[in-house]
Amino acid sequence: MKKYILSALFSTIVMCSGALAQSMQFTQDDDMSCFMGDWDKYSLLKLRVSTTSPVIVKRMKTYLYKDDTLILYTDSSVSPSIYILASPYKDFTFNEFCSYDNTTFISSMMGEYEVSGKLLEGTYKVVVDITVFDPFGSNTIKDSTSFHVSPYLSAGLITPYNNAHIYDNTNVKNLVNFQWYPVNPTPSNPPRYSFDIKELYSGQTEEEAWANNSSLIHYFGNSTSFTPSAIQYTNLSGGKTYIYGE
Repeated sequence: MKKYILSALFSTIVMCSGALAQSMQFTQDDDMSCFMGDWDKYSLLKLRVSTTSPVIVKRMKTYLYKDDTLILYTDSSVSPSIYILASPYKDFTFNEFCSYDNTTFISSMMGEYEVSGKLLEGTYKVVVDITVFDPFGSNTIKDSTSFHVSPYLSAGLITPYNNAHIYDNTNVKNLVNFQWYPVNPTPSNPPRYSFDIKELYSGQTEEEAWANNSSLIHYFGNSTSFTPSAIQYTNLSGGKTYIYGE
């Protein structure tokens, strides 16, 4: 299971160009997942660009540092995307201001990330540099935010047991309950857990199903148990096999 701590931090900078004004504001978790893909998937790191009048964002450059060492950067000019911002603001997801397609890895420590998909535990800083065009010309807005990346924590599942038989969706009074052991040792801040349920098609291995099949039920929260709602449960059908996990 993955660990997320949800306490929002804010960092703001304001720049003026002629009679117009633009500002940037980060919103992020204090203790971030070690999976960068989660930053976008679960909106753990977002950037809001505000403006008093319509402007064009032509170029976005993003730098990621670990302990003051640059480990990667992106430059939207490699594959430009033009965003027209209307008042009052536009929210950018992590993948919009740090596009995976335009990423260049700098530090050797990213070799482990490319293999495992996980960042090392530590303190990270994101710096975003945006070029804005408006009727008065162009200017650059620059801001940064820092946060801690937690190590990967796994929690063992208790129920249902492996190869268990559960009721199909015609008997919603018997909804299956998922339970798991809490992470150990207990972290100083309450952890967040995440898991998915996917169908295992005939002829597929569990690894193939987990990598390629869509999630039918997703859980994300700080409880060590979860019962799908009756509506969620209708995604499961009798006579089929499902896999679940982190």
